[in-house]
Amino acid sequence: MPTDFIETVATHFVASSGATAPFYLIWGGLHFTLHIIWDLFSKKTPPFGIADLRSKMDEFFASATFASSLYLLLILWRGEWDKLGAEAAFPLCLATGAGLLVSLSALQPYPSERAIKKAKEYQEKQKEKQSQKANAEAA
Repeated sequence: MPTDFIETVATHFVASSGATAPFYLIWGGLHFTLHIIWDLFSKKTPPFGIADLRSKMDEFFASATFASSLYLLLILWRGEWDKLGAEAAFPLCLATGAGLLVSLSALQPYPSERAIKKAKEYQEKQKEKQSQKANAEAA
């Protein structure tokens, strides 16, 4: 079942000439829209307004990266190496995987608990170093 969907999408967008722009608009737009909706309804982020769209350039970039990575993945899925060039297959596979992971993680509109914990630990260590330095200078 999922392979039928993937093949349908790949056939329509990858095999069709002139379908690249709609592909990017649909998949990049879907990625960006999901992030905005998640941000709107999340209790972990401040209230969102239309003026806040200016601060969403990183997410917009991640959405474009997601669409590019998905497009490359579909080309690889269909085995249409001639569209990429034979020598580019391995580097493009790596870039595709990295692009998908980075762009999918950008959907979450707030830092993860793990990142918050690490940042707090770092700040505590920095404060401890500063107090040790101050104590050493005072002595």
